[in-house]
Amino acid sequence: MRRKKFALCFGIVLLVYFGTTRWLSSKQIDTMMSNAGRVKFDVYSPSRPTMSFKDLNWTQARRRPVNVNKTGTNKIDMVSKSGQWVLGCKRNVVHRKRVAPCDQCPLTSKGLRPLLPEEAIKSVKTFILFIGFARSGSSILGALLDAHPHVVLSNEYMLISKAARGNPKDPVFNDRRTLFSALYNRQRSLLNHSLINTNKGYSLYIQNSYMGTYKDRIDVVGDKSGAYTNFVHLGNKRYFFEVIQHLGDVVKAPIKFINPVRNPFDIIATQMLYGVGGKDLRHKCKANTHKIILDPMYIDCKVKHFEKEIWSIVEICDHESQQYEVLHVHLEDLVESPRVEILKICNFLGISCPEDYISACTEKLFKETSKSRHSIEWPDEALDKVHSIIQLIPHLKRYSFYN
Repeated sequence: MRRKKFALCFGIVLLVYFGTTRWLSSKQIDTMMSNAGRVKFDVYSPSRPTMSFKDLNWTQARRRPVNVNKTGTNKIDMVSKSGQWVLGCKRNVVHRKRVAPCDQCPLTSKGLRPLLPEEAIKSVKTFILFIGFARSGSSILGALLDAHPHVVLSNEYMLISKAARGNPKDPVFNDRRTLFSALYNRQRSLLNHSLINTNKGYSLYIQNSYMGTYKDRIDVVGDKSGAYTNFVHLGNKRYFFEVIQHLGDVVKAPIKFINPVRNPFDIIATQMLYGVGGKDLRHKCKANTHKIILDPMYIDCKVKHFEKEIWSIVEICDHESQQYEVLHVHLEDLVESPRVEILKICNFLGISCPEDYISACTEKLFKETSKSRHSIEWPDEALDKVHSIIQLIPHLKRYSFYN
């Protein structure tokens, strides 16, 4: 008798719960559908087409309104005419950013990511990978390199990370032309939005350059994903170099590393400010003279993380095989003497350095580097710890908290 009463009560509770939830959900949808004629959502494209909830199916209407592209009546096509808007990728959701189709997207096999011509990539003689820290100036350095007429450099394609956790039989990691095309399409897809309107408060787009494209031929191809490359090395050092060796066999060109270098105190401080308050807090610190007081344990955690990453970079640079060349590019030198540093980078990559390219890069660089280290209050223990680490790293010995 007691079991029957319990089962009856439990059934009533379930009936009320699911009935109420179903009624509320349908009521919300009906409200949205009734207001659909008055609500429009813009998209980032030259034609700026609009779309209302009337064009969405039930599953999409339940979700948050997002930017989409309409190319038919009462229907959503998977991509726009430019082949860059993706509305699926194995999930019934609409991507909010203008990105290239992912590797697992079924659209890849339908020719929406065109391959580079063989004539353009047969001259590739160098493949570059970035190593280093986040907030070290790697984004602006990557933009400068991609602006070269004979360089294709993707922005955070995370090649090594994808190769480490992806399908070994994926043609992206086994075919030279497919790999170069994936990196090229990635950069072109980001050019219209992410590189122009970054979350850093400034644009990475370089006027009067070949950013996102190339001229006649391609001499250098690469990927700017410094922090993600370090994470793979930290996770499995042996496997990291196996992936690099396999990558060298695929690209059939020597692999070179570029390490953007910045004052370690500025790197740690910027990471903490973005981690705590995002770019808004970072910009407020620039406008005000007062310092931010952070939890000493949080600062200590960031310093320990910095120590792990810097030794990972040192191990990559001093690998026993010594078959990979590494160039350390100091952000302070790049800002103070852009011509000298750009010439040094071009010589390292074995490419020409036209005057118009140097001029375009020089105009893009900011006048001075940001000294984020003065925006927070540092404990004495953290200062001493970072100073002791700096003295052990050859390419960091020039830095201190006070210069």
